[in-house]
Amino acid sequence: MRRFVVGVACFFCACAPKVIPGPPVVTAPKFPEFVRPAVPQAFANSLAVVNETRGWAYLQNGDIKTAEHEFTTALKIEPSFLPAEISLGYVELARKDAKAAVTRFDRAIEQQRDNLSALLGRAQALLALDRDGDALASFEAALAVDPEQPDVRQRVEVLKFRVVEQGLAGARSAARAGRLDEAAQAYNAAIASSPGSPFLFRELADVERRQGRTDAALEHFRKAVELDPADARSLAQIGEILEARGEYDAAAKAFADALAIEPAAEVERKLNDARERAALLRLPAEYRAIDEAPQVTRADLAALIGVRLGHQ
Repeated sequence: MRRFVVGVACFFCACAPKVIPGPPVVTAPKFPEFVRPAVPQAFANSLAVVNETRGWAYLQNGDIKTAEHEFTTALKIEPSFLPAEISLGYVELARKDAKAAVTRFDRAIEQQRDNLSALLGRAQALLALDRDGDALASFEAALAVDPEQPDVRQRVEVLKFRVVEQGLAGARSAARAGRLDEAAQAYNAAIASSPGSPFLFRELADVERRQGRTDAALEHFRKAVELDPADARSLAQIGEILEARGEYDAAAKAFADALAIEPAAEVERKLNDARERAALLRLPAEYRAIDEAPQVTRADLAALIGVRLGHQ
């Protein structure tokens, strides 16, 4: 009889449904910077959500292996359940496998380009790979989705400064080495990140002058002055380009503007030369011909002196 009772008890125990333990309680998140993906309304009643919820609890408690199991199970239940794919990207981040994380996040973004969690996760993974420029683009895309993120906005500003700093160092190094095309490309990239920095336009224009691209150089020197009206150096460079083109009046104005900001003997000399050349161009053609003739008669000389004295 006793054996019968024990047997019956064992039978009912075997048939009873197994109690699945609940997710652990998260008191201090292990990865507070991770952003859990939102669950689409279409999956609100899916069992995959249960596994995804459990997975995040395990992940934030530092149990990465169990978290991965839960997220993988969610994907088996619902192969199109995007939050599980994104969550697996965060699992890779927790493992410090940033390259695998980027692959996961890219796959998610291909399906939903404005997924905030995937964009932020991708940015964090790219930072770990020292791809600051790409990380900046991903953070900016996240801000476009949700501008109300002060922490992300602050990171964007810091990254912008870092990207410009790195790009500037590379641009200057290339310029010093004579790799002018590379330098110009690096300056343009830096300007794209920091379009309000006048010195970037001035240094790019210096490179373009060395390339013989004077039209582009003139445009960028003028942009530098527009951003910084006290940029005497750019004004002097504008004067040199205009003087080389024979635009002496405009060159003289640029030199004069530069001198008004910062006195310089060399710029003053160039100003006087430009004014003399401009004055000469205003003389009648026959008098200019006298100045350039190989032989000058006394009458020619008297006429030339008279005209020049009249213009003093």
